[in-house]
Amino acid sequence: MTETNAEFNARMARELYEKERPRKGRGAARNRILAGAAERLGPEWVVIDKGINASLLWTPVRWWYCAIGNTAAPNREELTVSHFPLLVPLHPGSYVFDQDGYASTRYYLGDTAVYPTSINLFDLDAGVEMVCWWALGPAMERFTLHSDRRMTELLEITFRDHLKRRPLQWPQLAGWRALYGTGDPIEVIEKMIDVLINHGGFEENLPFWQEFHDVAAVGDRVATVRWLDGQRRRVLTDLLGLPDRYVADVIDTDSQPLT
Repeated sequence: MTETNAEFNARMARELYEKERPRKGRGAARNRILAGAAERLGPEWVVIDKGINASLLWTPVRWWYCAIGNTAAPNREELTVSHFPLLVPLHPGSYVFDQDGYASTRYYLGDTAVYPTSINLFDLDAGVEMVCWWALGPAMERFTLHSDRRMTELLEITFRDHLKRRPLQWPQLAGWRALYGTGDPIEVIEKMIDVLINHGGFEENLPFWQEFHDVAAVGDRVATVRWLDGQRRRVLTDLLGLPDRYVADVIDTDSQPLT
């Protein structure tokens, strides 16, 4: 019997629905894959959160939050990277997992090959293998592409051109200047405050920069770095719920001598 157009369309709609309908147990399957990957990768990698919000965090956390996860799109999950500095104000929703850095990292490394990023949550062995490759390959390349000192140098160049740009990256330069003693953070902070007051957007970040300004204006670098460290710990423990044991002591290891 020949299928009518209406019957064909109805069948295709059902098949598409079944394909797109989230499979049960995705959260548990994701947890199993991440746990298996963490066990294979070693103690520096830990699973945080649960279900579809679970991710794999590279520890101990210093001045960057480095984690991997996957998109929430049902039945076509894609591996993602989260890499952001802990020197700027953060709020729920301001830290994200994405793949933008994956593409740009491959560009900077001169690698034009296409790499698979999709993962089948219901194939445990293949999923663990894929996550381990992602963690030690593309994600780690992004995490370590630039040292903090090199990042500071690049941000100085970006900041000099700040009038032509929206402040997407250069605000973190204020923190790096304080950490490494490479310049006056006040200059960057005041530019950021001006942007927030006169150009609008992200007004909720203004108190952070005003307090940062008050602390840095005293001229006590030790106090400024300790304030930054306090902000970092607040984000990690209060906002992200990270156990303190995964938070590195950075005062004497990642910054210039403070005495």
